[in-house]
Amino acid sequence: MNQSAFIRTLPSVLIFLFGVGIAYFEYFDLSNSTEKDFRIRFNLDAGSRISAIKREVGFGLEAISAVRAFYASSHKVERNEFQNFSESLIAGQTTIQALEWIPRIKHDERAAYENLARMDGIVNFTIREKNELGKIVPASIRDEYFPIFFIAPVAGNETALGYDLASNPIRRNMLWRARDMNQMIASPPIQLVQDQNDDEISILVADPVYKNDIPVTDMAARRNHLIGFIVGAFHVRDLVQIALDYSGSAEIDFHLFDESSSDGTKLLYRYVSYPDHPETYRVTENTIYSLIDYHYSEQFSVADRVWRIVAIPSPAYLKFKGSILPLLVAEVIIISALFLSYWVWKRLNEAAEVEKIVRIRTAQLMESKEELERNIEVRIRTEKARDKLIHELKEALANVKTLTGLLPICYSCKKVRDDKGYWDRVDTYFRKHSNLQFSHGLCPDCAEVELKKIKKQIHEGDA
Repeated sequence: MNQSAFIRTLPSVLIFLFGVGIAYFEYFDLSNSTEKDFRIRFNLDAGSRISAIKREVGFGLEAISAVRAFYASSHKVERNEFQNFSESLIAGQTTIQALEWIPRIKHDERAAYENLARMDGIVNFTIREKNELGKIVPASIRDEYFPIFFIAPVAGNETALGYDLASNPIRRNMLWRARDMNQMIASPPIQLVQDQNDDEISILVADPVYKNDIPVTDMAARRNHLIGFIVGAFHVRDLVQIALDYSGSAEIDFHLFDESSSDGTKLLYRYVSYPDHPETYRVTENTIYSLIDYHYSEQFSVADRVWRIVAIPSPAYLKFKGSILPLLVAEVIIISALFLSYWVWKRLNEAAEVEKIVRIRTAQLMESKEELERNIEVRIRTEKARDKLIHELKEALANVKTLTGLLPICYSCKKVRDDKGYWDRVDTYFRKHSNLQFSHGLCPDCAEVELKKIKKQIHEGDA
C-alpha cells in the first residue's frame, strides 16, 4: 500500500474504530442501565411479596392481641364465647393454625378444670405432657399447670387440648419470659403437638393475661397476678405459602430465617418456585450473607424475635434479566460505523480518481496551452512581419502617383498636353501629376551637341 492509499484508508479505519468505541460504551452503559432496571424491578417484586408475608404475620399477632383484649374486658370467658370470638377473627384465614387459652392452674385446681372441660364436651380431657419417649401421657404432679384449655378452631387441633405447655422447656421459657416482660413472646421453631409431620416447622406466640384492675408494674406483681396466656400457633409454611399464593410468587424463591436463634441464624422455611429445577439456588444458614448476584432481604419482628426473609430470583425470573437492547444498539452502531467508513473510503477513492483525471487533463491542457502560445507567438511574429510589409508598401504607394491612359505628346518638341489643353514640357507635366522629381543633366549625345555649340560660340567670339 502506497502512502496516498494509506492516507485515503486511514479516515475510514479511524471512523470504524470510533464507532466500535461508541458501541462498546453504549453496550456497557445500556447493560448497566438494564441491570439497574432489573434490580429495581426485582426489588419491587420481592418487596411487595415480603410485605404480604409480613401482613400475614401481623394479622396473626393482631388476632392474639384482640383475644387478650377480649379477656381483659371480660369477667369470665366460657368455652363457646372463646370459640365464637376467636373463630370470627380468623374466619377465612388459614395462616393461624390455632388460637389457644392457656389458664394458670394450681395443682389443687387440676381436677376441677379437667371435670369442667369434660362437662363442655371434651371427652376424656386430662392435663397431659410428653414423656421421654415422646408419647402423650397424663402430666406428672407439680405446683402449676399451663394446659391448652380452649382452642379455636377445634377441628384439626383436638389432640392439642390438655397439653401442658410448661412441661416442655422451650414452651415454658416462652411463657415465663412473656409473664415477666408483660409482652408477646415468640418461641423458636418447634413442632406442634397436633402435627403428625415431623418436618412441619411451627412457632408459638404467647401474650400474658393478668387479673383485672391490678397493676403489674414489676416482675413480682406480674408473677403473682398472672391468670394465663393467649397463645397463637402458626405453621411457618402457611405464613409464607398462603401469602405468596395470594400475591403470586412471581417466580422468586424465598428463604425465611430466625436471626434470634441461640445457636445462630436458623432456616425456618424455604419457598422454591421451581423445586425440581436443577439450577435452583438454595440459601442455607451458612450462605445467607454470602455473595449472591441478586437478592433482596428484609428484617422484621415477630413478637420479640427477629426474622429475615431473603428473596432470590429463580432461573425462570432471571430470563427477564437478559435484554437484547444493549447488543442490538451496539450492533446498529457498529454496522452504521462500517457503512460510514466504507462510504468515506469510497468517496476518498473517487476523489482521488477525479484528482488523478484532473491532473492528467491539467497536464494535457498545459501542453496544449504551451503549444497554442507558441503558435500564437509565431502568428504574432508573422502578423507583425505582414503588417510591416503592408506598412512599407503603403509608404511606397503613398510616394507613387500612377499615370494611366493616353498621353498626347508633340512629335516635334515633345511637349505634353494636359487635360486642360495646355502644353507643358514633359518634366513639368510629371512634376505636376506625380511625385517624381527631375534632375537635369546631359546625355552623351546632347552633351556632344552642346559642346560643339559652345566651341562654336567661343570660336566665333574669338573671331
